[in-house]
Amino acid sequence: DGACTASATVDIVTSVIEAGISGDISLYPNPNNGEFQLNLENVDNGTYTIAVRNMLGQNVYQNVINVTGSYNSNIKLDDMNNGMYFMEITNSNEEKSVIRFIVK
Repeated sequence: DGACTASATVDIVTSVIEAGISGDISLYPNPNNGEFQLNLENVDNGTYTIAVRNMLGQNVYQNVINVTGSYNSNIKLDDMNNGMYFMEITNSNEEKSVIRFIVK
């Protein structure tokens, strides 16, 4: 039987796992070392709460920002353990987007 099989593993690490906010939200690089860029483009103007939680659901970072049109910021989280984290971005209408990212 001359069958040949090949397999590949593809990791998609920049994943918006819940996208309740309309517009473009990105976090890069991903994976990162605890320092990364957060971009919000074409989102509604207003107040947004940014929270980062670890796998245990513990809050390791929180910030409230005001957005007019777009938002671009470098975020540095100190003393981050390697692992998976979830960034939750919530607007004043209680719409929420969640981005999974990896610190290594």
